[in-house]
Amino acid sequence: MRCSAHDSLPDLPGSLQAELISRVKNPFSPDEPRAVSTAPSMMEKLQDLIEALREELQQYGEMLARLDSHQELATRLATANLLESVANIEAQGAVIQEALRQREDRQRAMTREIGLPDNATFAQLVPLLPAEYRPLLGALAQENNELLARVRQQFCQNQGLPARTRSMIQQIMTTLSSSGAVPACNESTAPPGGTLAPRSASKPAG
Repeated sequence: MRCSAHDSLPDLPGSLQAELISRVKNPFSPDEPRAVSTAPSMMEKLQDLIEALREELQQYGEMLARLDSHQELATRLATANLLESVANIEAQGAVIQEALRQREDRQRAMTREIGLPDNATFAQLVPLLPAEYRPLLGALAQENNELLARVRQQFCQNQGLPARTRSMIQQIMTTLSSSGAVPACNESTAPPGGTLAPRSASKPAG
C-alpha cells in the first residue's frame, strides 16, 4: 500500500512528520545549493559573462602576440621600432585591465542573480548554472588560464622591456592571481588563479 505525503505517520513526532511532508513537497532545503532557473534575466547575464570571458581570452592572445613581436625586435636589435612596440604593449595592458574589469562586473552580476555573495568565486558559481553551459564556461576559464600562463612565460623571457612596462604587466598578473601575488619569473610559470579568481575574491581561491 502506498502512502501519500499527507498520510499519518503514527510512529514519528508531529514536528518530524511535518518536516518529512515538507521535504516531499520541496526536496531542497534553503541551505542546499541547486541550479537556478533559466529566467530571461538570468540567461541574459549568463550570455554577458560568456562574452566577457571570450573578450578576455582574445585580449590575452593579443598581448602574447605583441610580446612575441617585441622579443623579435629586441633580438634583431631593431631599436627604431622598439619604442613603438613598448607603447603597443602598454596600450594592450590597459585593454586587458578593462576586459578584466568588465568580466568581473558581469560575474558579480551573475552571482547576485542567483543569490550568491559578491565574493563568490568562479568555481563556486559554475555548478549552480544550467548544466548545458557548464562545459563552455569551464573550457573558457581553462583557456584563459593557459593563455595567461603563456603571456607570463613570454613576459619573463622578454628582458628588453623597460622597467615601467614590466611593472605594469606584473601588476595585471598580480591582479589575476588567486594568492594576491604572482610567482617570480624563476618560479613556476603556471598562474595560481588566473581567470577563475576575480580581484574581489582573490583570497582565497575557490
